[in-house]
Amino acid sequence: MGMVDDMLKEGPDPSSKLIGRAQGLTAVPSMEQNGGILTMLNFVFTDGPYNGSTLAVFGRAVLGTVMERAIIGGTGRFRMARGYTLSKQLPSTQGLLVLEYDAYISH
Repeated sequence: MGMVDDMLKEGPDPSSKLIGRAQGLTAVPSMEQNGGILTMLNFVFTDGPYNGSTLAVFGRAVLGTVMERAIIGGTGRFRMARGYTLSKQLPSTQGLLVLEYDAYISH
């Protein structure tokens, strides 16, 4: 089990604008090596047009692949949101784990 409280930025560049936090829980439910990580995340927006809103994302992640996870709700501008995210790991020269998310949302 682990806790997540990571920066949510507009882009992968370390100098890109901070727009919120990715907060939540992770767990390794599989006994297999590279079996994936169960993630329960809230994207908490603190700046920009979605300031004060959240997006709830749930699902399985395997680093090194394109990861699809369900959008199961949200608050503010994302109230009752449904959809999915596609994310992938990007190379980082800073020693950081950098993930790029694309969100596909319906209300």
